[in-house]
Amino acid sequence: MKRLIYILIFPFIINAQDIAGNYQLSGVYVMSQQIARYTQFLNVSDMHGLGITLPIAEISSGEIFSWIQEGPYGQNILQALSINLNISFNADGTGQFVEGSYAPIGGIHEAEGTCIPYMYVLPITDQFIYQSDLNAGYEIPYNSIIGPLYYQSPFMGETAGILSISGSDYLFPDVPPTPVHPTLCDGMGNCFDLDLTQYGGDYVPGGDTLPGLTGGFVLKGDLPSFLIDQGNENSDLYFEYFSIDGISSGMGLGDLVGEDEDGDGTDFDRIGCLQYLNGTYLDLSCGFNYPIFGDVTDLVENMGLGSCIARVDYVTVGYVMAPDFAVWGNFVTVNAVAYLLTEDPQYLTDDSDHDYNGLDGRLIWEYYPQSIPMIYNQHSMFEFIEVGDCSYELGDLNGDGGWNVLDIVTLANCILVNNCSDIASGCASDLNGDGDDNVLDIVALINCVLAGNCGEL
Repeated sequence: MKRLIYILIFPFIINAQDIAGNYQLSGVYVMSQQIARYTQFLNVSDMHGLGITLPIAEISSGEIFSWIQEGPYGQNILQALSINLNISFNADGTGQFVEGSYAPIGGIHEAEGTCIPYMYVLPITDQFIYQSDLNAGYEIPYNSIIGPLYYQSPFMGETAGILSISGSDYLFPDVPPTPVHPTLCDGMGNCFDLDLTQYGGDYVPGGDTLPGLTGGFVLKGDLPSFLIDQGNENSDLYFEYFSIDGISSGMGLGDLVGEDEDGDGTDFDRIGCLQYLNGTYLDLSCGFNYPIFGDVTDLVENMGLGSCIARVDYVTVGYVMAPDFAVWGNFVTVNAVAYLLTEDPQYLTDDSDHDYNGLDGRLIWEYYPQSIPMIYNQHSMFEFIEVGDCSYELGDLNGDGGWNVLDIVTLANCILVNNCSDIASGCASDLNGDGDDNVLDIVALINCVLAGNCGEL
């Protein structure tokens, strides 16, 4: 079973002779694209209880319909978001997240064609197998799997090592030991097209290899941070990763790989959520109380109202305009809808000079988030600091980067059952340095929490 971590999918593992040790995440950047598997209309509904639904846009099969950027986030922002990830790379080629690691995990709830995104910060536990070669001599790509990078790596074009991952049940996609050009195929012979023409690229038929590589590229040493502007000074480990749903990553295939869980006849089962549509905002002084769905800059300028345009941004409530409604000032109004339904010429009257008043006027429309079957592409950059044999600050038993009652409870519990050495945070339990875990350590932790000086231990 593999699930999507929307904000942080971390492939960061290196073979034993390369990076065995303990690391803490100190910086992250993720850019992802959602690619529609099928053509789908986007609808809006009137807000006046008239029961009108209107298709105003179309997403085509293979089209990138959404870009999601997370970060770049430095260490201070990660702490503010309660994101704390400590990872151990073991000498035997296995790895795991240390107890006390937390990361945001996201997804969507579907309901009758609509969708509600959710995001929780949850404990992360996962084990995996990794291989790497810091001397592999691969060049960090200039492009993502599907095209130019939106945010360029500070190490782009530099020679780097290679990282591969397998066996992760929850957090990681599969990463090949050698970077390859993937396809949009599910391993069962089902492939999807990719349409990059809107971005100056090509149309890639299903089954053809994609423009960029899937793989993991890694550097280790005294490295400059790509988040200096956020207070990060340097890093000990840098990882850059490219992945796309399908057989190459094992991602996007649902909980049961090899089974069609969403009923579309393929193993692709990931569902995306389009929360907003683009819209054109107008200055309120021009008499418009709402924005307009879509980028209608040209249409508004042709109406002589170019000076009214404020910006193009996300919209969920607004007017609908199109040249087909020129009779009604290019707006979808009550009269415009009535004429389309009846073809009665009495409705060929322009009522676009005011909002709906119960009789006529410009209709106000609302967009509800729509669920869309999709394929997920991702480019990620991570940096880590090495934290020695213990991934925890002394006394930070829950690994959240601070000291509070939760640490006291964790320490007291493990001392009572005499298993502090068996938990990942046990290395942070001997506060008084006597080589034993006992009530004296609990007292020391309580005192420093109350005094607010645990960081001085």
